[in-house]
Amino acid sequence: KQPNTRDIPVIFMTARAETEDKVNGFDAGAVDYVTKPLQIEEVIARIETQIKLSDMQKRLETQNAQLQRYREQLEQRVAERTIELSATNQRLRAEIQERKRAEEQLAIKGAALAQMHEAAYFVDDQARIFYVNAEASRQLGYSREEFLGMSVTDIAPGWTADMVVNAWQGLGEGGANTIEAEHRHKDGSSVPVEISISYMKHNGKAFGLAVVRDITERKRAERELHLLNYALDNSFDATYLVDIDMRLRYVNEAAVRELGYSREELLSMHLTDIDPSIKPEVVRELMRQTAANGRFPGTVESRHRRKNGEIFPIEVGATTFTYEGENLFLTVVRNITERKQAEENLAEREQRYREIFDNSTEGMYLLEVTDDGRFRNLDINPALVKSTGMSREAMIGQFVDDTVPEDVGRVVVEKYRRCVAAGTTIEENIELDLPAGKHYYHSIITPIHYEGRVHRLIGVSRDITELKKAERELEESRMQLRGLTARREEAREEERKYIAREVHDELGQVLTGLQLNISVLEHKFAPDLPPLREHLKDTRVLTDRALGVARNVASALRPAALDMGIHSALEWLAGRFSGNTGIQCEVHFDENEITLDESHAIALFRIVQESLTNVARYAHAGKVDITLQLDGGDYVLSVRDNGKGFDTGTRKMDSFGLVGIRERALMLGGKVVIDSSPGKGTRISVRIPANKKTES
Repeated sequence: KQPNTRDIPVIFMTARAETEDKVNGFDAGAVDYVTKPLQIEEVIARIETQIKLSDMQKRLETQNAQLQRYREQLEQRVAERTIELSATNQRLRAEIQERKRAEEQLAIKGAALAQMHEAAYFVDDQARIFYVNAEASRQLGYSREEFLGMSVTDIAPGWTADMVVNAWQGLGEGGANTIEAEHRHKDGSSVPVEISISYMKHNGKAFGLAVVRDITERKRAERELHLLNYALDNSFDATYLVDIDMRLRYVNEAAVRELGYSREELLSMHLTDIDPSIKPEVVRELMRQTAANGRFPGTVESRHRRKNGEIFPIEVGATTFTYEGENLFLTVVRNITERKQAEENLAEREQRYREIFDNSTEGMYLLEVTDDGRFRNLDINPALVKSTGMSREAMIGQFVDDTVPEDVGRVVVEKYRRCVAAGTTIEENIELDLPAGKHYYHSIITPIHYEGRVHRLIGVSRDITELKKAERELEESRMQLRGLTARREEAREEERKYIAREVHDELGQVLTGLQLNISVLEHKFAPDLPPLREHLKDTRVLTDRALGVARNVASALRPAALDMGIHSALEWLAGRFSGNTGIQCEVHFDENEITLDESHAIALFRIVQESLTNVARYAHAGKVDITLQLDGGDYVLSVRDNGKGFDTGTRKMDSFGLVGIRERALMLGGKVVIDSSPGKGTRISVRIPANKKTES
């Protein structure tokens, strides 16, 4: 109602779109009615139209006023003005119709942009955003209102305003372009995009319609394809891409190196050109099955031919896929020359192993060590089957302790566990009560390590039952021989004792009587017969010498000192040794008196006697120490000299003297230890049980 504002046209903008609402708006004085959501182009077109209408209305009113003032003077011109106004009205109606058509087209375009799966932006020549569709908000996370206050540089971090203007100017009127860039999400992350820009003009202004596609998946696929190509070209295995007609569509560098052809040569060839053994119909059927089943049926072995004609064995694996409606096969080919050679070598070694294993006269077996620590029979040779009397079929694949008697299983499993715990080869004898009877075995068990644990056991069991029997018989023979020797020694000692007594008593008495007779003859007849006196004197000397020899013989056969105990006997022997050889000899005893039975006393006396004989012959010693003591339940005798010694590893230890010493000790259940080295003398130590009886 104000004079200065009442002529301003009013356009209602509201969310109410009902006909009644529109009628009420026009009744209230509106010249136009626009419903939300607003379309910028529509609003602009309606405003421009109302401005034109308002301008025309004012001009019309002015003209009507002029006509009213000059009606009387310009009646002739009324008709002309009427015609002019009629023409103007026609033009206005045409413009309104054009505006309606534009509004309809704009509404259709807006609806189309809103339904697009790509983000759509309208930007001006200054890179300002004045329209976005819903997909743009979904992609980048900004609301429509936030977008309308932004520019291209706000969402494209790699672009500056100058770059946008230059790109805009390069687009040109009616032009279009497609570029790749990155758009920044509201949370700061970036996504790769492809932008299609179209130039458009409206009301004399230039605009750009940018359709933006998120190409994250495409970029990922491109990276994966690049990685795949890189992997294929750097693979050690030859790789081909083959079509259903067996043409090579792709080959990698490994194929070029392996076959000796150039890439261009290979790409002009068929699979049959490099595989002389291949049958096209078989390959096509294999490819058909692979395409139908979606997978290649394992691996196939074949042969390939190099450019120089050389043929080598291969292993082929393949996978199928469809590209642009065409079935293609990615084939990976591995040169298995070394593997084939290894297989041949393995087969040869397996043959040798079987020949040795099956024909060995000694029992052999292979065991698996399971994760829970049990032992399973993997292989057993005929010799062991024969020795044990058990069926091979009943043992193979079974746990050891399930196939033998319980007591046997317990013994052998414990032996296997010792080998596993030791982690190295063990060697021992074992006695087993088997179905074939009681057998003795000498076993050598070797562990096989795999992945940080014992995975297998290899055993060699030599049946030593007969050897043990022979050993027992030999030991029995030795015991019998030792008993005979002991009995012989006893008999010899008894004989010596008897002869010594006879020599000492009978011969001594005879010689003593002879001395008495010589004394009588000297007293009665020698004074008057000088020649007789000389003969009797010589006879007395011979008689005294014979008496001395008799005493020496008696002492050698059995020293009288033995009858007074071992102490006296050894002291007598040491004194006589020192007197005869000039070598100092000392005897050491325990503080307590050692009382021996006759067999022990004689054995120890003879051992010392033999030891002193060896010292006199070989040692070049200056001193000998003899020690006899009681250690627990054993008599311990030691004869030690400071002579030149010898190397016990090289000197023959079966000399008669040493053998005699050992045999005397063994007869009493004792043992002998000889300790010597060059320049450090020799020590003979004898340990004899105090309560051991002489073997008979």
